[in-house]
Amino acid sequence: MRVLCAAVLLCAGGICRGADDPAFALKINEIMAWNRNYLFPGPPGSSTLQTPDLVEIYNPTNDVVLLYNLYLTDGDPAAAATNFWRFPPGAWIAGRGYYTVLCDGAVVTGEARASFRLEEKGEAVYLLARDKLTVIDAITFGCQTPNVSLARLPDGGDTLAKTASPTFCWGGACTCDGYDADGDGAPDRQWCAANERANIADDIYPPEVDIESYAPLMPAADAPVTVTARVACADTPADKIELWFRYQGDAEPQPAILMQDDGAHGDGAAGDGLWAGTIPAQGERGVEFRVIAYRGAAVDIEPDTQWIAYMSGRTAVPPLVITEILPKNLANLANSNGDFGDWVELYNASTADIALDGYYLTDNYRRPHKWAFPLGLVLGAGARRLVWCDEDEAAPGVEELHAAFQINGDHEEIFLADRGGLFNGFFFSDEIEDVSIGLVGDRGPLARFLKPTPGAANQSGPAPVIASLAPLVAVPGAATQFVATGDGLDAVTAVLVGGAETAFVLGGQGELRFTAPPCTADTSVSVIAAAGEICDRALYSCRAAAEAVFVRGDANIDGVINISDAVTILGHLFSGRIVPNCHDRLDINDDGKINVADPIALLAYLFTLGTPPAPPFPNPGIDPTPDELEPCPPSGS
Repeated sequence: MRVLCAAVLLCAGGICRGADDPAFALKINEIMAWNRNYLFPGPPGSSTLQTPDLVEIYNPTNDVVLLYNLYLTDGDPAAAATNFWRFPPGAWIAGRGYYTVLCDGAVVTGEARASFRLEEKGEAVYLLARDKLTVIDAITFGCQTPNVSLARLPDGGDTLAKTASPTFCWGGACTCDGYDADGDGAPDRQWCAANERANIADDIYPPEVDIESYAPLMPAADAPVTVTARVACADTPADKIELWFRYQGDAEPQPAILMQDDGAHGDGAAGDGLWAGTIPAQGERGVEFRVIAYRGAAVDIEPDTQWIAYMSGRTAVPPLVITEILPKNLANLANSNGDFGDWVELYNASTADIALDGYYLTDNYRRPHKWAFPLGLVLGAGARRLVWCDEDEAAPGVEELHAAFQINGDHEEIFLADRGGLFNGFFFSDEIEDVSIGLVGDRGPLARFLKPTPGAANQSGPAPVIASLAPLVAVPGAATQFVATGDGLDAVTAVLVGGAETAFVLGGQGELRFTAPPCTADTSVSVIAAAGEICDRALYSCRAAAEAVFVRGDANIDGVINISDAVTILGHLFSGRIVPNCHDRLDINDDGKINVADPIALLAYLFTLGTPPAPPFPNPGIDPTPDELEPCPPSGS
C-alpha cells in the first residue's frame, strides 16, 4: 500500500500523465445545475439546510487517487479571470468510488465546497490537473431542468442523459434519500439505499414551464386575456400545455383551454417553445388561472401553489395609491437600520380609513400576491405610509414596513393588488440615483422628482416630458450639441447633464438646446430637464458610433415582421429573456428606449393599420438616430 500511495503522490494531478496515473482516468460523472429540493448542510455557522448545485467525480480504476492537486472550474481554463477551485487537503477518491462537490460559492477550508455555482441555462465544467490547463475531463451542458441531473450512463461512460433519480452523497446527506416531499421534516427515501451510488436512468421528469405574460393586466369586462407560457429547455419539450382558469371563490375550474405553439395564436414562431392561450371575456368578475405542462406521465404546474388572480371589468377601484417610489436610494433617506433601501410611498386618497388586510405589494405583475401587508394594519384617511423594499426587518421596537423583495431601478415594475388582482401601479426603467418617480400632486401624471418627498405630498406644477433626444450617441472627448423635444419643455428651469447643471436655450416649437461637456468612452450619461423639482430624464451613450444594417421591428431576426416579434420584445422586457444585441430592432418608435410602447406600436401596425416602425423599415438600413441602446453588429461582422 505504501508503494501505491507514493505513486499517487508523485503523479496524481501532475503532468506526468503516464498509463499508470489513474488521475487522468477520472470522470465528471454527474452534475445538477438547478437544485431546488435536495437539501445538504450549509457552510459552518449556518443552521439551515441548503440546495447547492452538485458535481460528482467518479474513479473508474481500482486505484486510490489523491485529489488535492486537482482543480474544478466552470470557466475557460485559458482565461485570466477564471475561478479555479482546488480540492481540499487530504481529499481522495477510492477505486470505483465517488466524490461529490457542493457548488454553492462558499469557500470553506477542508470542505468540498466549490467557489462557484453552475449556470442552469448551460455552460461547461472542467476537471483540471495541477497546471490548471490540462483537462482531465469536462462536461458541456445546455439548459437544465429543476431537480434533474445530467449523468453518465453507465458510470464513467460516454453517454450523457438527464435523469430524475440523481445519486449524489455528501457527508450523511444523499439525494437518493429523496427530499421532504410530504413536509414531515425528514427526507423521503424514494428509490435507492444511501450506499447505492451508481447512476440511474430515469426519464420520467416534467418540462419546466414559466408564465411569461398575460395581457391586458386589468382587463375591461369585454376584453379576453391572452396568456403566454414558455418551456425553458428545448431538449425537454412539452407534449401539451393546458390553460386552466376558474372564478374567484370557486374550487372547480372551467374546462381547460389547450395552449398552442403553432405561430398562429400570439405564441411567437411555431415550435419555439412559447405557448399561448386566451381566456374569453368574463364580464365583471374575479378570475384566476394557472398552466399545466405535460411530458409523458410527468407534469409541471405553474404556479404550483397560488393561482394568478385578475379582476375583469373592475368598476370599484380601491383608493389606495402608489404616489412615489425611489428605486435607487443612494443618500435620500435611511431606514431604522441605517440603510438606504429603496422605498415605496402609499397614500390613502379617500376620506375613510383603509384596513390593509387583503392588500398586497408586488414587483412582478405575474405574482400579484407576492407580499401581503401585515394583519391589523390600518392606513388613516389621507395618510401616507412608506414600505422599504429591502428584504429586511425593522430595527427592534420600530414600527416600519419592509417588503420581502428589492426593486431593480434599471428595469422593474411596482403594483398594488387586492384579492381580486392588480389595481394600481406602473412600469419603470433606467432610473437615476436619488431621483424619484411619482404622481404630480399625488394625482398624476407620472413624473420624476429631483427632491423626493417621502411621507409628504408630491409637488404640483408643469411636468416636462422628453420625447426625443438627438443625437443619442456622443463621441468621447468632445463637447456635443443636443436637441431635446417633447411636451412642457417651455417650463424647464434647469438642465443637468451627468448631474451637473448645464446652460440651455429654448428653441422654436418647444425645443430644448444645450451643449454637453466631453464624455468618457463606454459610459451612459443622464440628461435631466427640470421645471422646479419636477423633471424628466433621457440617456445618451458615449461611444464611437458603428454603422450597422438592420430592419426595425424584426426583433427575432427571422426576416418577417409579425406577432412573434412583439412577443420577443415582451420577453426581453418582462421575462428575463434578454435579446443579446442590436436593441434598435426592438425600438419600434425609435425613441431610444425599449418599453411597453414598442410592442404596443408594433401590434397596432400589424392589426389596426397603425403607424409603421420608424426607419430603417421595411428595408434594411442604418439607424438615422444613433442612441444608447445596445448597437447592432457592424455590417459584415
